[in-house]
Amino acid sequence: MSSHGGKRPGSGRKPHSERFATQVEQCTQLLAAHAVAIMQSQIDLAVGAMVMETDKEGGERVYRRPPDQRAGAALIDRFIGKVKDEVDVTTGGESIADDGERFARLVALMRSANVAGD
Repeated sequence: MSSHGGKRPGSGRKPHSERFATQVEQCTQLLAAHAVAIMQSQIDLAVGAMVMETDKEGGERVYRRPPDQRAGAALIDRFIGKVKDEVDVTTGGESIADDGERFARLVALMRSANVAGD
């Protein structure tokens, strides 16, 4: 028997978890080091914040940045839990229970198409 061809141990494309393990670990450490600052920035965006900007001439402008609804939703989704979305894409709200009338129509369609094998 020839040893050529077929699946061999260690062959093929490596999963992302192996290929990028070093980069993922570096990013995890970087995020962990700045987690408090990142969280505070997200909270500031979510609730709005006072902003002070300095222009090129040295003049200062202070204003309140309005709350960002998306930042608030992202925080809530991640820490409280995302609300389960229910989407009906096939039945138009009808029950998908197998009732006799639907089954009879299906059998009739199959027979007319010679699919039923009678």
